[in-house]
Amino acid sequence: MVANLIAGGALVVSGIAGLFSWWALDQAKKANKIGLHAYQKEVYEAFFEVQKAFVARGRFLSPSEIAVWAETIHLAPMYLDKKLVDQLKSYFLGCFEIENYRLKVEEEKTKLAYLEISAESISSTDHAKGCLELRKHVEALSNEFEVHLLSMNALGRDLTAAIGSGIKIV
Repeated sequence: MVANLIAGGALVVSGIAGLFSWWALDQAKKANKIGLHAYQKEVYEAFFEVQKAFVARGRFLSPSEIAVWAETIHLAPMYLDKKLVDQLKSYFLGCFEIENYRLKVEEEKTKLAYLEISAESISSTDHAKGCLELRKHVEALSNEFEVHLLSMNALGRDLTAAIGSGIKIV
């Protein structure tokens, strides 16, 4: 009889321990999600800072300003889904491309200015044709730059919404 009571008590205690272990598991999962959220928030903040700088000074955003957040974006696959990470990476790479476009346009404008200055002292039709061709090239590059800039702004707006919905706490 005493053995049955002890066995029954052990059964009750083990049942309560089982319930507490399920509760502890649930709490551990919530804590893990909260901890994960901190890293997701870091990724969002990095994106937001680059986007803010890009919108404010998009034409003059240097690679070193973007590179500050490169490590955070590099670690993003650990915390966010693949589709969102791919969009983030394309945004960051696009920021570097914008700078490259800007540098190309500036370089070609400098060449054009040099040719136009030298054209004043040379009255060659070949030189004038060269200036005209370079002017068209600079204009085409400038247009490509503007299109790329607009697409980057649109991607930034889309990503803001996607990241906001992709980062959820508990």
